Amino acid sequence: DRSDGTFYLEGAPPPTTTTTTVPPTTTTTEPPSTDVVVSTGYTAEEYAGITNAAAILGMDAAEFQRTGVYVVNFLTAISPTPPEPLRPRPPVDGPQLLASVWSEEELPMLMATAAAWGLTPEELQKCGAVLLAFFVGLTYG
Repeated sequence: DRSDGTFYLEGAPPPTTTTTTVPPTTTTTEPPSTDVVVSTGYTAEEYAGITNAAAILGMDAAEFQRTGVYVVNFLTAISPTPPEPLRPRPPVDGPQLLASVWSEEELPMLMATAAAWGLTPEELQKCGAVLLAFFVGLTYG
């Protein structure tokens, strides 16, 4: 009987039905971010050195800049004497801007390390990146 408008091919397997369940849509609200972006300016030559050294370590330039700050923080922490303010201060007004994002948890370390060396966070980023590039150059030539 085909009065219901359906038909089947002889010898074909019976039709199957597939049901897909779609999960309900949910919306989450996160608190506003308290991350801070710190931008440091480099000359074209400095920026090329930073990006080359970062590539050797398999990092992008922003990650390399952040890692440089952690290197300075580590060296400061293991030093038996407090550091003297770094002079001359590194210029940070170059045309090649490099921004790093610092979380609320990281900010105290960034600020304390910068203060220990008498630098701004922007200057500390440059100091750390250049120092780390120097170490990469010593290691990898």
